[in-house]
Amino acid sequence: MGNPQCDPMSVAIKVVHFDLHATVVHPTGNKQENMYWVLISAFLVPLLIFLISKYRTFDVIVTSVGRTPNVHSYLPWPMLVVEFLWDIPAFLERCRVRYGPVYRLRIAGQGVVIVSHAETIKYVMKDPHKCFTNNINTTIFEGVGGVTPYTINSTLINNLLSFMHKAFSNRNIHLLIPSFNQQLSANIQSFACRQTTDRVSLVTFVGRSLYSALSLSFCGPLFPTDTFSEFMLVDSNTLHFLFPFWPSSQKAYRARASLKSKLGVFIERVGPELADDGESSYSGIEILKILKAASVPPSDQQGVILGLMLAMHAASIRMTAWFMAYILSDSSAMTRLRAEVDHAIETEFGSLESLLSAPSHRLGSHMFPLLESALKEVLRLSVAAITAREVNKDTILTVDEHTSFVIRQGDYLVTNGYTVNFDNSIFEDARTFRIDRFLKTSAETVDLPDPVSSFGGGAHMCKGQDFAMYEMKVFAITCLRLLEIEGETASGRPTVGCLPEAVHAWPTPVFFLKDTFVRVQMRDVADN
Repeated sequence: MGNPQCDPMSVAIKVVHFDLHATVVHPTGNKQENMYWVLISAFLVPLLIFLISKYRTFDVIVTSVGRTPNVHSYLPWPMLVVEFLWDIPAFLERCRVRYGPVYRLRIAGQGVVIVSHAETIKYVMKDPHKCFTNNINTTIFEGVGGVTPYTINSTLINNLLSFMHKAFSNRNIHLLIPSFNQQLSANIQSFACRQTTDRVSLVTFVGRSLYSALSLSFCGPLFPTDTFSEFMLVDSNTLHFLFPFWPSSQKAYRARASLKSKLGVFIERVGPELADDGESSYSGIEILKILKAASVPPSDQQGVILGLMLAMHAASIRMTAWFMAYILSDSSAMTRLRAEVDHAIETEFGSLESLLSAPSHRLGSHMFPLLESALKEVLRLSVAAITAREVNKDTILTVDEHTSFVIRQGDYLVTNGYTVNFDNSIFEDARTFRIDRFLKTSAETVDLPDPVSSFGGGAHMCKGQDFAMYEMKVFAITCLRLLEIEGETASGRPTVGCLPEAVHAWPTPVFFLKDTFVRVQMRDVADN
């Protein structure tokens, strides 16, 4: 891909437009008949327009450098919203086929450019010319966390993110590992201590174990771990908080209020530690000190902590749950992964306890190559593909040596990782889960590119990506070593042979697994 410049260039684009002219005829008759016609028209006319715009083809010819082709609809944006929400993957794929890898649509007057090209997505993430602004952190704090606008500024946000990056970096995660691993192992085993006839939601099994372990190791023993259910309700209703016009769930708003109230009690209980000038042993306490020094009101401190909790937990819980769902659907994958884990523990570490106390780099691909491949495959299949950037100046975006587009200032640039990850020309039989797809020892797969993942990339890579990958790996190793796990659907059927619905859902939040359950019991191994 070429090096885009940040100066606008002249454009050459020829678009064949189709205009629809309608004549409104008022029905005659009494008022009741008129009302019937109004109601029928209100239903049939949008339906007719939707069907026409859905299947009518448009010819778009783009020269080497031009404005992005516009997605057409006979109504400016309502029908695009309907089409988009009706079937998001199908809509994006139709647009990609019709308009190419870069196209533009308008929603509620806002220009949105969709990018469905792997190399161009990498460029957008890297943002070498600083043309794209990432406002998502402010949006999360204000929308999901309910923080008062203008209470937190970009400097404070940058300070918080820098601290989080430092806390979860490879250099410092050894400070979290002992407490996290001890708590995680205890949480996982607690599920096996129930009656063997009991079953538990897969999301609860994964989520409670990770949520409690990381929250306690990051914020200390005073953190209210009984907030898991409220947290999951907030996480699964993120769109409701970000877009006020979305049909909102009062249950989700009550869950957020309850969660913030408990966070308020937590902040009050750690008050004496906040007055201490020394460095706390818990990173969460240091975060509160930063907020206090910036004079952030207590009510907004709760919202900021909630936003940071989403950053810490949401992706890792979601991806770990999808990982477990996929291996529970494939008995061969489960057997092969368990064999790799048992072999590594028995020949290299001696026990699971020794593994959990080892430095994080010892759990790398050299020791667990199949597990590493499986995790990468799950990241590919279950990517939450939306990454949005605001364009802060007119920019030339180069797709290849023949095609470039001028991206307008004020538009939003959205990367469509889903289309890339499910492209059969990049990943053979892309909708199939293959545990060894990314094994570097295979000549057939050694040249595969890394999939577009939910952790972002480039200048805006998730600050906690390294620890999130470690979390998933440790969870998988602990479960495979200590537990016998069986998956089943809500109706009681085994999940073996039933591929999870991630390949049909976009983005793929964890609540799509709400009907998947597990039964766990302890294995007969030396560690037990």
